[in-house]
Amino acid sequence: MPTQRDTLISELQSPDVAARQAAALALIDLADPTTRDALITALQDDDTQVRRGAIRALSAINDDESALAIVQALPDRAAPVRRRVVSWLLKNAHRRVIVPVLLALATDDTLDLAARDYAIMALAQGDHREAIPTINQLVQEAPAPLQRRILHSLMRFADASSVPALQLALASEDAPTRKIAMTTLQQIGTPEALAALTTHKLATQEEDTPS
Repeated sequence: MPTQRDTLISELQSPDVAARQAAALALIDLADPTTRDALITALQDDDTQVRRGAIRALSAINDDESALAIVQALPDRAAPVRRRVVSWLLKNAHRRVIVPVLLALATDDTLDLAARDYAIMALAQGDHREAIPTINQLVQEAPAPLQRRILHSLMRFADASSVPALQLALASEDAPTRKIAMTTLQQIGTPEALAALTTHKLATQEEDTPS
């Protein structure tokens, strides 16, 4: 006789979308690691609510394999799915197992900017300092709409290795970006950081001085 687990896994593959949705929701309460593979497959379902339910069920299991699958779903463009992934990230950003996936997402220029933004946010929120070199490089490479997130992340790390990247950000045409860079350099406070600030302020004063 089929167990509840077997029945739900079977229904998760049903041609009836309502049955798949119900199965995904029921698997949340079951929280059975042996359903993980079926739930990961369900992340490719055409139906948004099935994918959202699968994220919730994987969150209930919450082992390393489930965590990786959840983060890999961050590029999903359906708002209910992405909100669920971000909600999970806000509570689990500290988990080291997800760092390689977050780095890959942060640097993938084929993704929409929101997905990359959330990945960079999670790296900083989780205090994954091994990400600092990658985020420093993004100051040079990432499109302008991502720059504020990148700079906020560097401010959170306040690492001396970011001084060259922050100097580049001081030349941004975006005033808030420049302000974040200045604040971060002040926060780092090394001689190199303070010298970069002084040089920037002197250059700005020269530009503002009438000839």
